[in-house]
Amino acid sequence: MSESGLVMENVLTKPRNKFMEDIIMKKRLMICLVLIVAFSALSLVVYAATILVTDNYGIVHITPSSNAYIVQNDVWNDVAGSQTLSVDDQTGIFSVTKATHNKATNSSPASYPSIFKGWHYGTNTTNSGMPKQVSAINTCSTTWSFVNPTSTAYDVANDVWINKTNNTAAANPDGLEVMVWFGYAGSIQPIGSKVATVTINSATWDLWYGSAGSWNVVTYKKTATTTSGSQNLKSFITDAKNRGYCQATWYLMGVEAGTELWQGGVNYKSNAFTCTVN
Repeated sequence: MSESGLVMENVLTKPRNKFMEDIIMKKRLMICLVLIVAFSALSLVVYAATILVTDNYGIVHITPSSNAYIVQNDVWNDVAGSQTLSVDDQTGIFSVTKATHNKATNSSPASYPSIFKGWHYGTNTTNSGMPKQVSAINTCSTTWSFVNPTSTAYDVANDVWINKTNNTAAANPDGLEVMVWFGYAGSIQPIGSKVATVTINSATWDLWYGSAGSWNVVTYKKTATTTSGSQNLKSFITDAKNRGYCQATWYLMGVEAGTELWQGGVNYKSNAFTCTVN
């Protein structure tokens, strides 16, 4: 082949080589995109974890990145007992999968497995809208439903903390604890004594009031048990304030939802809980 022929061949083959290079590059890009999508999907699967909590004071952040809520085992009064939670760290849905409690019904409960927003004994969630001065609360709206536990002695309740100051590092409450009982069984009773029967949010509640030591407790016990805890809790806070149990200058610190267990407690399930303070 002549020199001129070689030149002509090189000229003709260069575009074809460039064409093949483009195809190879596109294939490589496609492979990279597929791998990125696959690894992203894998990351999501790993991120949405079901976590078993066995430590008495073990907690799970909901979600791990936002810390908007915290689920806690909260076995605070049963050294001999054992309790395990199964928690979805994305939705906050949790259930009691093991509970060996056997406390006397005339004593304090063994535990309060629960989800909370805001403050709990010095532990805080992020962007909760709390602390909020009682006088500044427009609404404290919650959505919540649950499955009652397999137990002969329990209550399912909101636990609302109102402190005298807005100190989020405080290790203990110092004002008023507002409990709202929706479901219950056994011969248990709230702290203190029954002082009234009231109508709030179109339902009837037995009102109990007493002391827990460094703070007081008011309990609204629904006269007909239910499996729904969706309420505007401001109505209960206002009623408590009007009775002189707390002051308008005190602070709403945290809102919790869970079950107080005296005996057993497996099969309790807390569906997704939300709380919005305006």
